[in-house]
Amino acid sequence: MALSATANLAPRLFVEMARVALNGDTAFARDLQEKAMPAVKAVFAAKNPIPLAMLFGSHLRLPLVTLPELQPRLKELIAGYSASDLGIDLAAYAA
Repeated sequence: MALSATANLAPRLFVEMARVALNGDTAFARDLQEKAMPAVKAVFAAKNPIPLAMLFGSHLRLPLVTLPELQPRLKELIAGYSASDLGIDLAAYAA
């Protein structure tokens, strides 16, 4: 489940990871998996889909609520990624 949820945040990274794994380059796939770990931690920093909604500036319906105290942690976890790394530009989703 972590793969599909995090792929919403980092589609390019996960497509590349799947491509190299399917081509048998397990060492590179493992490297990409390690590179993806901060994104996975961001997506699962709280009950899914709260972190994803916060990262994309989306509205949450009750009973889910945003967690303002989580925002600095999310920013820290994804700070090492460029839009090119992720395959999306999170700034385009900023509220």
